[in-house]
Amino acid sequence: MLGAVTTSLDVTHDGHYQYHFDIAESGIWQASDGKWTRTPQGAISVSGTYKFDGSDRVTCAAANGVTTWIRVN
Repeated sequence: MLGAVTTSLDVTHDGHYQYHFDIAESGIWQASDGKWTRTPQGAISVSGTYKFDGSDRVTCAAANGVTTWIRVN
């Protein structure tokens, strides 16, 4: 799948909003020695670093920001 994106923006009469953003893509994910690379099909690779903080948490950093993934049991 090549970068399917679904997005919507709902704005109320008083200026409040809800923004929804979903993306689906496929490609190759590689990670080793604290470094990761994501290569979406038909797109430019993105890379960064990662660090495990215990068995249920990993933080990934790249040029566009930092994301922390937490396993929910």
